[in-house]
Amino acid sequence: MPEGTPHMKDPQPVAGMPLKWQHSLQFQLALLFAALVILAALIAYAASRSLGQDNRAQGTLNYQTESGQHLALQFDDIAQRMQMTASTLARLSTELPDSLNSLRQVVPQIIDHLGSSADLVANVGIWPEPNTLDPARERASLLWVRDATGILQLREDYNNPRTVPYNREKWYTPARYEQADRCYWTPVYQEPLSRLNVITCTMPILTSHGFSGVVTISMGVSRLAAEFSQVTTADGGYSLLLTQTHQLLAISANAGVHIGIGDPRNIAALAQMNPAYNPLALALHQQELDLLASASHTTAYNAANISALQQGTRDMSQLEAQTALAQIWMAQGNNAATITSSPLQIANDPVLGGDSYAATFTLPGSHWQLLQITPHSSASAGIGSLPAQSLLLTLGTIALVLL
Repeated sequence: MPEGTPHMKDPQPVAGMPLKWQHSLQFQLALLFAALVILAALIAYAASRSLGQDNRAQGTLNYQTESGQHLALQFDDIAQRMQMTASTLARLSTELPDSLNSLRQVVPQIIDHLGSSADLVANVGIWPEPNTLDPARERASLLWVRDATGILQLREDYNNPRTVPYNREKWYTPARYEQADRCYWTPVYQEPLSRLNVITCTMPILTSHGFSGVVTISMGVSRLAAEFSQVTTADGGYSLLLTQTHQLLAISANAGVHIGIGDPRNIAALAQMNPAYNPLALALHQQELDLLASASHTTAYNAANISALQQGTRDMSQLEAQTALAQIWMAQGNNAATITSSPLQIANDPVLGGDSYAATFTLPGSHWQLLQITPHSSASAGIGSLPAQSLLLTLGTIALVLL
């Protein structure tokens, strides 16, 4: 700066001159408050979405647990009635004088006392061990088969010495290892006389001499499927009823249109037809492996009995023998239908046309399994609006505080 030039001071604001509005303390506080409001709203929105997803999963599980257990117990009650009736027949076969001749008269009457469940019975049989209930006869079976008019007709075809001995059939031999008053439930098979697909409650006849034969009560699969279809018509989703070996016993009517109703198929075959069911088939297969592993650690486990069952049964594999005995060994202590897996998601469900959840229930009396399948959308009802509601509630609360 040249000499003689006066020193210029920095300009200072003139006293009383107002600050620009964007620099005012009031604006800065308002801006800070607005930022806090937006942050709080975003936190509330994110939390509500997370809560909604958790509630959706829990709501699905609660719905499936309640409705699935109700349906499972309804069909387990049918199985329990068959078991109680078989127990009565097993006891009468050892207590009645001249038991076989006496049973000829009373068996149809006892079946009639099943009420509405009587129509499910395709046949009922008394199958003594050779020369036991009738010492003079090696084969002395009594089999009542329901005819086309619905009447149980007595047949003795299985006593023909030219036929395969009935005490070597798959529906007979596992009962040698079953407890008193308990059914061994067979897989689905075709009964030769009626040519119907049936599933059978086989119960041991026990006397002072030990195992003396079996009582069988067989239900027609088609009749059981019709009953199942009728009681599941109001379901929001659909249901499948499986045997303990995962054969399809029955399906809801709305699912039958897509899956088809024919000869019994297992869940693995269904997954081959519809790959969307692959996760379900894998989960059930793992469940079967877990059953076999758990049975091998029970006190009842006996490897020699597995071999004896296989060798004493016509056309039975080692795995079939192991599975049959595992079901018998694991049957003790189960008194309620229980959910046996967490809900599995089915992507692009072939029946519902969208994502769905499937839960599995075990019926304790029969070891059948119920699959309860619920549409994803029904579980989400009312949840989509939850984030917006939470946002409005947060903003409303802040507004009240300001006022």
